[in-house]
Amino acid sequence: MEVYDDLAIFGLGVSYPNGADGTMGLLGKHYPMRVLDTPASESTVTGLAIGAAISGARTLVHHGRVEFALFAADQIVTQAANWNYMFGGKSPVSVTFRIAIGRQWGNGPQHTASHVSLFTATPGLKVVCPSSPESAFELIQWAVADGNPVVFLEPRWLYQLEQEIDLSLNGSLPAEPALVREGEDATIVSFGEGVLESVLASELLAKHGVLCDVIDLRVLSPLDLSKVVMSVQKTRRLIVVDPYSRHSGVGDQILSSLSQLQSIDLRLPPKLLAPPFVPVPTATTLSEAYYSAVRSNNIAAEAAKMFDLKLELRNETFDELHLAPRTRIGKNWQIL
Repeated sequence: MEVYDDLAIFGLGVSYPNGADGTMGLLGKHYPMRVLDTPASESTVTGLAIGAAISGARTLVHHGRVEFALFAADQIVTQAANWNYMFGGKSPVSVTFRIAIGRQWGNGPQHTASHVSLFTATPGLKVVCPSSPESAFELIQWAVADGNPVVFLEPRWLYQLEQEIDLSLNGSLPAEPALVREGEDATIVSFGEGVLESVLASELLAKHGVLCDVIDLRVLSPLDLSKVVMSVQKTRRLIVVDPYSRHSGVGDQILSSLSQLQSIDLRLPPKLLAPPFVPVPTATTLSEAYYSAVRSNNIAAEAAKMFDLKLELRNETFDELHLAPRTRIGKNWQIL
């Protein structure tokens, strides 16, 4: 907001300190004419933000749930994504769509979806997904500065994570995959809330002598797999953790792309870990089973199978299984 004096934010409740799941702070107070609370009319509000961006402003529109953003699908997918292309690259659309996705306590099938593949399969949209406070800090600045329609998918499951932010970064780092753990035995690739689980799994495996590369994709479209390729060429073992979709998702795209490269020679078939292809359940017993595939215990167990290693897994508490993680993260993804 300081850098771009033409940036305006639209969305339901965004002018309140606790608006947008508590992520807006005092922005509404500091910029009362540019942080604008709106009615619950997603298509209209999104069209307003896109129209302003077409006219030369920078805009950001917040959707508190991806299900609400679907009411504006025509505006996002048909209009914003195609506009600059239709005008020969001479009419940029500097709009960012903040869209909350994924797991939340007891919200069930109608408020816990992700629909990541809807956005990544749309030409003209760039898609990012942070996994930590630091990556959110960097990627939101990158998204606003980019000049193209950017879908900023933020996992609400991670809103309680804490991390000290180096403010001098100021969006200067490139929006590219990050190597958050380094090893030579296996490669674990994930994004969003799957990164935390992958890091926890890698720490468990390290206690048994198995050291893993853990790669946070950060940018889901366009998908840059160069770091993944380099890692897999080294480890020759691959586990992809897609926390949101088993079919036609980012995980499938990674495996499909790597399978076409002659330079990849795996010791074992790659493994895709993802929730089952059914609507997200509400009951705790069912949601526990639904997310079990992408929990750190299961990720570590699947990696251990690649080395014929038997792990003694800790029984997780009810809070760990069902409540959003309250975790402090240090630099280089050190769990504090």
